[in-house]
Amino acid sequence: MPPALVSFDGVNSRNGVAPPDTNGDVGPNHYVQWVNFSYAVWSKQGRCSTGPSNGNTLWSGFGGMCETRNNGDPIVLYDPIADRWFLSQLAFIDPSEYHQCIAVSQTADPTGAWYRYDFSFRPRC
Repeated sequence: MPPALVSFDGVNSRNGVAPPDTNGDVGPNHYVQWVNFSYAVWSKQGRCSTGPSNGNTLWSGFGGMCETRNNGDPIVLYDPIADRWFLSQLAFIDPSEYHQCIAVSQTADPTGAWYRYDFSFRPRC
């Protein structure tokens, strides 16, 4: 395998949480990484264009627990067919209220606008 064309440091452990739940994906023009409670967006040239920012900032102005809580367990996916980004994290008040916060980019640009969703669920036990 050929060596990487660009190498740069990703999101550090800025929230002081261990282990680092590191998650990221690469699209045609960007790399998005989320570590525990913080995410950042880089160009493929290694220039940081967004962040690191707390994950719940994706839901700023959305209201509810997705905007006010930042509980991590992130997922970052790029969908090459839809040419969109999918970012998700948990928001909860243990043990009573749990939410899966999902953001889907409105375009191929992960620094732009997002469609945002909040799915709440309660444990069965």
